[in-house]
Amino acid sequence: MWRLIVASLSVLIPFSVSVSLAQTRAPMEVTTQIQVHVTYLNDRPVNGQVLVELMGAESVPITQTFTDRDGRALLFISSPGVFRVRASGMDIEPAVSDSFEIHPGDRMTVAWVRVQQKQGAGTRAPAGKTTVTTANELRIPLDAKKLFMQGMEALYRHDYPKAVESFEKAVAAYPPYDAAYDNLGATYMQLGQADKARAAFERAVQLNDKNADAERNYARLLMSGREDARAIEWLNKALTVEPQDPASLSLIAVAQLRTGNVDAALQNALKVHQVPHQGYAVAHYVAGRAYETMQQYQKATAEYKTYLQESPDGPEAQQVRAALFRVTASANSAPQAVATPQ
Repeated sequence: MWRLIVASLSVLIPFSVSVSLAQTRAPMEVTTQIQVHVTYLNDRPVNGQVLVELMGAESVPITQTFTDRDGRALLFISSPGVFRVRASGMDIEPAVSDSFEIHPGDRMTVAWVRVQQKQGAGTRAPAGKTTVTTANELRIPLDAKKLFMQGMEALYRHDYPKAVESFEKAVAAYPPYDAAYDNLGATYMQLGQADKARAAFERAVQLNDKNADAERNYARLLMSGREDARAIEWLNKALTVEPQDPASLSLIAVAQLRTGNVDAALQNALKVHQVPHQGYAVAHYVAGRAYETMQQYQKATAEYKTYLQESPDGPEAQQVRAALFRVTASANSAPQAVATPQ
């Protein structure tokens, strides 16, 4: 098994993955508003609750929120760069917007994500999902649901104190409300209160060990604190619920690479390749880094080139091009077999 030694980890993994569920800066530091519209292919708004995630470097979420009843959501970012928005939900196929660039001084931009409805949506549980969460939802009292939606509406407005108040009231009204604890954690992350976010996420996963979203969010928080080994444990739990989820597979591949488990990182990166993974070209980058560590330069080159084919202007494109240059130099300097004279 190939493993990275800790001393060389920062050299072999030059990228810094932003794994927090939400920005940790205070709202007043936010400079650019991203207006997100999630529609079907016929441009009709998606009415159900849809998770939208802002993805930057490494194509893993920077921040996330949920759409309102008209398929709209607001995201904020305080730094320039190239970004995409990913939309996912129980009744839709995951989809990713085109890349868009935010320049210093930009105050607002718009992102459109067009999605397709899952086959049989509304008549059966999605593939890979359990019915545990649905059963729990049926038990939630109406007053708790109303408080939850008030919290979501406050999140849309980025009124985080009000969102905290509403989610806390929701869990007071119905203590087993794991989704409310999950969103409470998300809100605390927006406020930069990581300790409270951690407590909320821990409560969410304790209440429902089949809540893959909460397990992913808790893992992101752990990774932000460099607790990669614990994050891997929770991502493995999320993958037992959603074994083909590209976000979980990408996150665990990054965490495993950071902890030096190159073999496992490569295996999970390759699993991302086997499922629809629009917006997760980073898996090719992780696979390339793993192959490069193994000195399998031809395979590393293929992965880096595939990344550039899938995402030529993606957040990691510059790093991938640098890696291609590095791999070519390494391959050229490798000892060559010399024919033995007969």
